[in-house]
Amino acid sequence: MAMYDVTPENMRGIANQIESLATDYGNLYNNNLLQQLVGEDLAEAYKGTDAQALTNRLNDYRIPFEAMKKQLLEYAVFLRSAALSYENDSETFAQEAATVGRN
Repeated sequence: MAMYDVTPENMRGIANQIESLATDYGNLYNNNLLQQLVGEDLAEAYKGTDAQALTNRLNDYRIPFEAMKKQLLEYAVFLRSAALSYENDSETFAQEAATVGRN
């Protein structure tokens, strides 16, 4: 049976990694994908009805890309919240355990 050591520090570390990946992801699709494909360079080189259709279709992906980034950032927030809850619960349990047998 596998054992996993999940600590608040681990959860915060993973949250930081996810946040960094979300930022990288946002930069990639905004700066590298959409800017280059929908930006002025392509518009100058590629004209016509089909060019506009392609531009419109690529712009349709902005909302799903933003939704993905938002989900990643929300998960990072969740992990930090879980870490804090874990710490608070551990402290409460330790205090309660210290009182066992004193009555």
